[in-house]
Amino acid sequence: MKALSLPITADRLRLRPFNADDVDDVYAYQGLKEVARYLYRPPRTRERCAEIIANSPTTIAWDTDGDSASVRLYERLGMRREAHLVENDLDPEGRWGSEYVYAALKSDLRR
Repeated sequence: MKALSLPITADRLRLRPFNADDVDDVYAYQGLKEVARYLYRPPRTRERCAEIIANSPTTIAWDTDGDSASVRLYERLGMRREAHLVENDLDPEGRWGSEYVYAALKSDLRR
């Protein structure tokens, strides 16, 4: 799959890479303990958010293991839920977490 051409726009949505102006907004949720528990890592500092944004690619390929987006976005793109792993991993505080696995054949993806 080739890289997406960004930004992608719709009536109420605009997907684009993060930029330096987004650091405070990203930190506002990435720094929350209740968000981080679902991402299998501790909350991020503002400095770490700035570092990640500075090193983020300007295109997204979604073709390598580990690439990731949201459940609703996956489904809107026509991807199918292939697995629901129930309580498959422990977070740093010892709580079990579940996750979904999404995939699509190249021929399934909408343009």
